[in-house]
Amino acid sequence: MAVLYRPLEALRVVTAATHTSDHGVRFSSWKAIAVYLGRSPRTVQRWLAEYGLPVHRLGGDRGPIFAYAGELDAWVRQRGSLPAADASPAAVAVPIPAAPAAVERTEVVDFYSAPGFRKGRSAELTTLALGMWDTLSSTDFGVMTRGLRDALDLDPANGRAFAGLAFSLLAGGLLGKGNDPFCAASAEDALRRALDLDPDSMETRTARAWHKMTVIRDWKLARRGFREVLARRPQFGPAVVGQALLHIAEGSLAEASDLLLEASVHSPLSAPTLLLRCWHAYLTGSTAKALDLIEQARTVGHSGPTLDALEALAMLDRDDPEASLPRLETLVAGLSVPVPHLLLKGVLGYAYAAAGQSREVQRILHEFAAVRALGRMDCSYPLALVFIGLNDRTNAIRWLKQSYVDGSLWSLGFESDPMLASLRNDALYQTYLNNLNFPSPENAASRLASAS
Repeated sequence: MAVLYRPLEALRVVTAATHTSDHGVRFSSWKAIAVYLGRSPRTVQRWLAEYGLPVHRLGGDRGPIFAYAGELDAWVRQRGSLPAADASPAAVAVPIPAAPAAVERTEVVDFYSAPGFRKGRSAELTTLALGMWDTLSSTDFGVMTRGLRDALDLDPANGRAFAGLAFSLLAGGLLGKGNDPFCAASAEDALRRALDLDPDSMETRTARAWHKMTVIRDWKLARRGFREVLARRPQFGPAVVGQALLHIAEGSLAEASDLLLEASVHSPLSAPTLLLRCWHAYLTGSTAKALDLIEQARTVGHSGPTLDALEALAMLDRDDPEASLPRLETLVAGLSVPVPHLLLKGVLGYAYAAAGQSREVQRILHEFAAVRALGRMDCSYPLALVFIGLNDRTNAIRWLKQSYVDGSLWSLGFESDPMLASLRNDALYQTYLNNLNFPSPENAASRLASAS
């Protein structure tokens, strides 16, 4: 009877350099051959010397080795069984009942189902997914989320994966695809499980701070959470960016700038960090800097509707709305039809309103009504922009309130947003801002530095 140990998933994971040929799968390392035969690398090397195991070399005795699954199978069949193993084999021997002499059986042992392998693989996937933040594109939050879900499928007790999932859903909603009630509920459930399983990890503490800032709006606890994380891991990107957003909400734009620059230097390929630097430059009134950062972002391969929307906002702050219309219409024409980026449409609606093109304004308002009916929560701030362009302050403030309730990124910039400048002398708007209880800078110097 031939007994072959073929740990199916372990075979796929370990042998990254494995190929196929007429002889079947080709293994390119001692470890891969050992995993296939269920023995240690030292054992299969001994089998080569003592029993003629069919392992080949390229370029002489010191060249790289390789072996074919078909030849290994034939070698085992010819021997009738595997030779004796070392005292500490790589795989656990599995007793197999004797079979009739005339019947040859092959037993497949799937190490993928072993709890130890699943937990280890889950931990690897979690580390890989969380590491994506440093190189994340503007559309990759979904890839990060799927990697963490795969990790949880392997190990439902992986607290770090639950924390990472909560963060990716919260940050993805804020910085990427827009707010979504189901995503928000999923993030809260993932955070609850992370707090049960691994409450003290940096990932759990960071996800909880993001939740306090973006959903609960508990600024004090959010600030404390980010500080606790950064005291232990000063360059932990998600916490650095979270702290920067908190500074933007409190109006401390100078401190936010320092943190975003630090995050960008540490993770220059991270699209969310670069997008926030562009938005921050716009909030400070540095239109030329914002447009320059946007151009830099495109030069290194970043793209997407959020970047286009930030360009549109900067253009309106720099140019006359009517003069901006051709470029705005070009940007909107490039949107994907199934999931339009509503902020860019809102900026275009503002420009149409400021230019007196009422028919176009009504068309955009009709489009917003349709997507709002579908449950989209990312149209409140864009709608407010359209009504600001129409000089309809009552409806503008109404939709700004809704934007805050929805937890949009743009609501964190209400204190500084140039597009809201015309409302700042409105008593109703000032009363509304005071009722929101935005966080205050911790010292007067922060406010003065930001103003300068």
